[in-house]
Amino acid sequence: KYKRMSDSHIVIMGHVEFPVLNLLLYEAYHPDRGPARPCDIVILSLHPPDHQTRDLLGHPAYTGHVQYIQGSSQVEKDLLRAKVHEAMAVLVLACKYPADPQWEDTQVASIVLSCKAFKNAQLHRQKTFGQRRRLRLLAQVLSPDTRDRIVCMPGWDRLHDLCLVIGELTAAML
Repeated sequence: KYKRMSDSHIVIMGHVEFPVLNLLLYEAYHPDRGPARPCDIVILSLHPPDHQTRDLLGHPAYTGHVQYIQGSSQVEKDLLRAKVHEAMAVLVLACKYPADPQWEDTQVASIVLSCKAFKNAQLHRQKTFGQRRRLRLLAQVLSPDTRDRIVCMPGWDRLHDLCLVIGELTAAML
């Protein structure tokens, strides 16, 4: 279960692999960002962390601020353990080189829908709409068609949520 160390946290889920996680953590906790940590990071993954990831999480710069939870984005109990309903944002990562790109995009869309539905259900249970805070969702996909479907999903907020097509981002940088 996520143990709060700062005022807010971000949940990372989807295809969590060492090189991407290493880069994300390096950028989030780089000393140039100042002495104050931006927020905690919770990683929710179906698989246990590999050796490299365990070593990375043991780095002194991340100790106490990054937590790894083995669980599924499709299981309410696991979303509660990661406190997705209290998160500042959820980052859904896609595999850049999948065997089946359509299946990978379907997985990302499923996680997006699951998180939005979970947040909405938590709001209805708490009946605290006065303090309603939207769940910001940032997702990577492989196909522009998938992006177009995700931005039309219930609960998607075009002002706060963002869905990026990996290929378009790479092409724009070249």
